[in-house]
Amino acid sequence: MADWMPRDELPSFRPYPRTKYRDLPPEAVAEIESVFDRLAREYRLEGPRDGEDEQP
Repeated sequence: MADWMPRDELPSFRPYPRTKYRDLPPEAVAEIESVFDRLAREYRLEGPRDGEDEQP
């Protein structure tokens, strides 16, 4: 099943912890996102453009 969806159609990371771990306080979710952002920069990962993954 790997690679069944084109990479550019996969959801971004940000909605995942917000949905999966709904009981976490907002500060914890922000910390998870911060760590992910740091790792993405460190490993030069391409990701969503600014605001692209934000929910209205």
